[in-house]
Parts: sequence; structure tokens; C-alpha cells
Amino acid sequence: MLEKPVLFFADFIEIMSIQKQCVLRYRTIGHVRFELPLILCQQSIAENLASKIKAIDGVYRVNFYARQCKISIRFQETVCDFTQLTKQLFTVISEIEKSGILN
Repeated sequence: MLEKPVLFFADFIEIMSIQKQCVLRYRTIGHVRFELPLILCQQSIAENLASKIKAIDGVYRVNFYARQCKISIRFQETVCDFTQLTKQLFTVISEIEKSGILN
């Protein structure tokens, strides 16, 4: 009989996609705030992430709160709506994850 491997919570967090760990905390027209996983809040990664988010058309301000593991994004809804923004945001996070800098 095969034994099932035991997974601990810490193992589960590492297996879980980084995008799924990002939690929308606030949303209004042209402004969103997300809680981010700790790994994305390391200074070099956070700076990389913020610069890539600022490059998204319609985004005009990105405030990163590393100690609170949160990011605030202000954008123009006429240029980039919420759905487009989140898709592009998760694409950026996926690219960072695939680049290997999170390891």
C-alpha cells in the first residue's frame, strides 16, 4: 500500500501560486489595494514589481507598503478598467515568479 506524503501548512504555501496569495482589500473607481505575499515585499522584488506595474497603460501611481505587505494602485478607468488591470497585474507577477528571482 502506498503512503500519502504528509504536507504541512508551510509546504502548502510554497506550492500555492503566488497570484492566489494576492488578496484584493479595497476597490473603488480608479483605485485598488492588494495584500501581497511576503516574498513579493522584499525590497528588490518590490521595486521590480512596482516598476512593471507603473508601465501598465493607465496606471499613474503605485504605492508599495512593504512592512504591511500591501500595494496601492491608482489608474484611469477609461484607459485600463479593473479587469484589464488585474489580468495585467497577475501576468506581471507570473513573469516575476517564472524568472526565478523569488527562489
